Amino acid sequence: MEKKALNIPLITDAEELQGMVGEPHEHVRNKAISFVDSHVQNFLSMSPLFFLSTSDRDGKSDVSPRGDGAGFVKVYDTYRLVYPERPGNRRIDSLLNILSNPGIGMLF
Repeated sequence: MEKKALNIPLITDAEELQGMVGEPHEHVRNKAISFVDSHVQNFLSMSPLFFLSTSDRDGKSDVSPRGDGAGFVKVYDTYRLVYPERPGNRRIDSLLNILSNPGIGMLF
């Protein structure tokens, strides 16, 4: 099977990419915060599901769902959340990844 050439520009740096996309509005830039405020706490209290993204020390990524009754994720303090870890399939991929690379993502 013959591959067709695609006329897609190759993006080579962040400045070039930003130039193509444009600058985000100030409200969009300011929406990312690194702490739990009252709006986040309220949202968490209504959330029955989140997706946990982790990666191992080599950068191999994993995403897995976590769910329970609404509000199962609790605010421990301004910078930390806690949630119950269920046995599930017992692979513990996320927990092993966190041990070698503590950076995580949580999408509620």
